[in-house]
Amino acid sequence: MEDGGGTWVSALLLAILFQDRDVIRAGSKLRAIPSLAILLRSDEVIDRYFAAQALASLVCNGSRGTLLVVANSGAAGGLLPLRKSNRLQFVH
Repeated sequence: MEDGGGTWVSALLLAILFQDRDVIRAGSKLRAIPSLAILLRSDEVIDRYFAAQALASLVCNGSRGTLLVVANSGAAGGLLPLRKSNRLQFVH
């Protein structure tokens, strides 16, 4: 099924929004975490990349509760193969 790039665009938008502390404080952000964790297992590299960016924004700007939800979402299992991928180069 082809989504025309909407998935990665949505994940990119979340990555940008999650850099704003006011957005981070909203409780509705927690509903996005399971979807982002699923996207980390996508066959599309770009979907995985921007899902990882969105989760990184949450982790960097979120509370302890947010960190626990991300940790319990199974996202780490999706990040490990992404890190080992030769197709992506992370810039620090």
